[in-house]
Amino acid sequence: MASKKTSPRRQPKNGQEAVAELEQQADEIRAKTDRPIAELTDEELAWEGTGLKPITSLGLSHKSFPELQWIVPGVIPEGTTLLAGKPKAGKSYLALAVAGAVSVGTKALGSIDVAKRKVVYFAFEDGERRLARRQEQLRILPSENLTFITSWDGKESIITTLDRLFEKIDGIGLCVLDPLAAVRSSSQFSNDQFQVDYDLMRAIKGIGDRHGVSQLVVCHTRKALAEDPLDQVLGTRGHTAGADTILVLQRNKAASDAELAVISRDVEGRELALRQDPYCGWTLLGDAALYRQSRQRRQIIEALEETGEEMRVKDIAAAADVDYKAASKLLGKLCNDGLIQKGQYGRYACINKKK
Repeated sequence: MASKKTSPRRQPKNGQEAVAELEQQADEIRAKTDRPIAELTDEELAWEGTGLKPITSLGLSHKSFPELQWIVPGVIPEGTTLLAGKPKAGKSYLALAVAGAVSVGTKALGSIDVAKRKVVYFAFEDGERRLARRQEQLRILPSENLTFITSWDGKESIITTLDRLFEKIDGIGLCVLDPLAAVRSSSQFSNDQFQVDYDLMRAIKGIGDRHGVSQLVVCHTRKALAEDPLDQVLGTRGHTAGADTILVLQRNKAASDAELAVISRDVEGRELALRQDPYCGWTLLGDAALYRQSRQRRQIIEALEETGEEMRVKDIAAAADVDYKAASKLLGKLCNDGLIQKGQYGRYACINKKK
């Protein structure tokens, strides 16, 4: 019969060794907490051994946090923001205009006062000639506070590059990456693309958070429209899940108008109306819903004035390029406001015919 193998018995520790081990454990716990060990409960001591950093609901309620800071008040909070838009929609002009305003502490979007910060702008698709032209076109005040980087060899990851940049250059308050596609390597594609996209954005965000640098990351939207602005961002939802705030720039058929959807973890979401301005990139018009209704009201009145005859709702909606349901609601309001008149058989007409 085979004899059982027995493991060597542990030698009991003498009193001096036991005391030394306990002191070492106490030092490790003391290093992780600012409270005396004697005040820690048995459960708190047990948590220390897990390597996790828990906080109870009660403890959280007693903590105070600094007030949220803004890059552009009401639009871009601190943290990592993803700015998405179609090619040639004006998203790079928007990013550059914001960077220029922040670098000198002037007004962004034509009317919003911003705090002065040092800005680094990675313009991966633009050369110095184009940047100089755009800077002049947008009337950005030349400043030592705004630094452009137009080339990057990609030999090391963008995470390593940003980490070294933020470590070596003091005082950076905003970093712009334009576009995100330029920092993705060909190896960053897999069957689980959501996880790849999420990991990239979380890594970018993590570097910014660690160094206290807010970031504006520019990317593209899909060709197909989607009801949810988040579904318009090119790539998987991993990109949007990894960012603190998402801005989606949607250009309207009226060439000078656009809407900016703001979706954030830290502030209430909103939709803003913008108008392209040759001198500051984009100008804020106000709440998108109110402006949209105002614009649609004008389009309906103009369509009726142009025709000069009574029209059905369907024909008015088509002529004014307004959704049928929206047109139906607005026609009733316009009648109540005395701006148009209702004819027979559900038709409408303008009050003052266009000559």
